[in-house]
Amino acid sequence: MSPWGPHAGPARALNIAEIAAQEPLIRSALRGLGVRAIDLDDVCQDVVLGA
Repeated sequence: MSPWGPHAGPARALNIAEIAAQEPLIRSALRGLGVRAIDLDDVCQDVVLGA
């Protein structure tokens, strides 16, 4: 058991719809990391494309 809870099995690849559904969380995390509002769209896109 990991410190983050029980292991549910091997990791799986997310499809683009599942990744895009996380955009609000990604934006929130980026704002928390200090990304300026003017750069938020570009950085969010970079994160989604990298995922």
